[in-house]
Amino acid sequence: MKKYIAIAVVLVMALSVSGQGVAHAEKPTKKTLLMGGTSFLLAKISKVLLDEAYGQIGIKIELVSPPAFRSLKLANQGFLDGEINRIDGFQHKFKNLIRVPVAINYVEEVVFSKNVDFTVSSPESLKPYSVAVVRGIKSTEIITRGVERTFVSHSAQQFYMLDRDRVDLAITDRTLGLGIIKDMKLTNIKILKPSLIKRDLFHYLHKRNIAIAEKITLVLKQMELSGRIKEEKDRWVKELSDSCVIQKTTSVPDPQP
Repeated sequence: MKKYIAIAVVLVMALSVSGQGVAHAEKPTKKTLLMGGTSFLLAKISKVLLDEAYGQIGIKIELVSPPAFRSLKLANQGFLDGEINRIDGFQHKFKNLIRVPVAINYVEEVVFSKNVDFTVSSPESLKPYSVAVVRGIKSTEIITRGVERTFVSHSAQQFYMLDRDRVDLAITDRTLGLGIIKDMKLTNIKILKPSLIKRDLFHYLHKRNIAIAEKITLVLKQMELSGRIKEEKDRWVKELSDSCVIQKTTSVPDPQP
């Protein structure tokens, strides 16, 4: 354990000085915070918004991407300054983390299909089919209990299997899935309706940054009220949707309120 912590300290120190070269005597113009987060698209979208928000209070943030659970532990232990985005609730298990109370993004888990088409009326409607699931995504694992599952390490593997008819369905975040479809140049995938789960994502900071948390909360609230947060997510979804070939589905979306 001591060896692990020592390695983590060295890693963080190295990352924090990267790009400064030999000009160590020069005082940086902005304070820099190290944030844990995945290299996936959701974190990239959130970072765009957080770069903008932190810029308003004279702070720069850098993203580092250890494995997901290790990132949380490093943030909780104070080796990182916080987490780019997580669902609500992590502040209860990781007591040193403060949840900034403004949703900056959301995860929307949807069903991707190639050959089958049906309305996703409930998790029960998945049971006749085989599903590719990313190991460690707890919400997806819970939804697909009792379903024939193939576990994979990352979402690109889901679409590889789906495209080659090794599974009937893949379940992942809409934005992430669209990005993979674009990168893999797939043209035979459809998105079934309605979505399975939609959950807000929040920014987290280590408790030593409580003063910063108060400031960034005010900035993010203004960005929320102005529509800036929604605008950025909508832009990504539209651009990805427009750049992908998505097949039509006969499944029925949620009724509009």
